[in-house]
Amino acid sequence: MSEPLFKYISQSLLNMAGKCGMQVYHRHIKGIIIPPGFAAHRGTAVHKAAQADAEAKREKQSEFGLTVAEMIDVAADAFEKKVSEDGVYLNAEEAQFANTLKADAKDTAIVATKLYGNEVAKRIRTPKLIEETVTMDVDGLSYPLGGTIDLVHVADGKHRIQDIKTTEKRMFDGIATHTLQAPLYTMLAESVLDGETPDFDYEYLVIQKTKQDNVTIPAIVNKQSRVNIVERARVLERALQAGIFQPAPRDAWWCSEKSCGYWGICPFGAKQTVQVAL
Repeated sequence: MSEPLFKYISQSLLNMAGKCGMQVYHRHIKGIIIPPGFAAHRGTAVHKAAQADAEAKREKQSEFGLTVAEMIDVAADAFEKKVSEDGVYLNAEEAQFANTLKADAKDTAIVATKLYGNEVAKRIRTPKLIEETVTMDVDGLSYPLGGTIDLVHVADGKHRIQDIKTTEKRMFDGIATHTLQAPLYTMLAESVLDGETPDFDYEYLVIQKTKQDNVTIPAIVNKQSRVNIVERARVLERALQAGIFQPAPRDAWWCSEKSCGYWGICPFGAKQTVQVAL
């Protein structure tokens, strides 16, 4: 089997492996890259605006960065650039409404950026790490753990990790305790903050037709959640070494043309063999 194409084990890779080993095979062994959907481009646009604001504050050593209007311009430009450069994954049904979906996604990115600029950016006064890719070696793992941290800033004398999520749904159950991102990013940040343990905040930008809301959810990171990250990484490495790529459950919602760009080429997707008892 070919060597995996990834350089480090990220939370997105661990999440992918937990959902469907065949996605890991197609993406990280065969190197087949599926373009992001409009939702991913929307999120990237908001991140780029937040990044530009934080960089302006750090450069000027000031709590004042970009204006909201400037942040919106950054987001709009970033959205168009990413769509043009990376393309978009659309299933057959979505392709019929591509222009409408693009316009809606861009509008949502602009509204979310405005919300971020008005509600969240003013709380970011002392940025330290901005879109920083960090890796760390762990005993017993062949690959380092790694990830790109949105932002680490100082508030009330303590470092805090901020991660932005743009969503239409108010679904936060389990976010504080059950994500892989918070413990992994906390571990990574500790490795570059001389061992200091930062707090972790999810900044949700909830964009609905009649209401926009910013919801801050502090994540809870404990010893067990850290151990869980390392153990998941070990399981992934053992599966890769054995060449085992467990497909998603057949009734999983993400195992469908709508949700998976590999559906058309996967032996467990559109190309699966159906046996009928006679």
